Amino acid sequence: MANSREVIIKYESYPNTDSLKRPTIKIKFNPQDKQSFSCLVDSGADCSIFPLSIGEKLEIDFSESDPLERPPQQMSGKMECKCYPKATSIYGPWGKEPVSLEILWADSNEINPVLGRKGFFDKFREVCFSEQRKELILRK
Repeated sequence: MANSREVIIKYESYPNTDSLKRPTIKIKFNPQDKQSFSCLVDSGADCSIFPLSIGEKLEIDFSESDPLERPPQQMSGKMECKCYPKATSIYGPWGKEPVSLEILWADSNEINPVLGRKGFFDKFREVCFSEQRKELILRK
């Protein structure tokens, strides 16, 4: 970390993909949890998406949630699945304060966790990708 207003995160291998390093962040849904989830930070994704199975393990209640009529464009044409929008908070290397955002929980095991622009990128002054240094930089 360069200073308290800047967080530098080294790229890591992303689950279930090739061995290339990608911009990922390890997040938690509760700061006291031992389990963290590696998420791709995707500037091309409008929304954040996670597999429904993770939400169920975290005991998130989806019983009152209606699925979206259409999956997001980033998924359309690639797979058939239902997506359940649910607001939640995440914790990560940017500090003690949570980031609250809406996550689409998809009933597909083909989905890897992705943090998209809406609700995540706007929490920071800048989100920078350094391909040469293989670093993700979050500036507050």
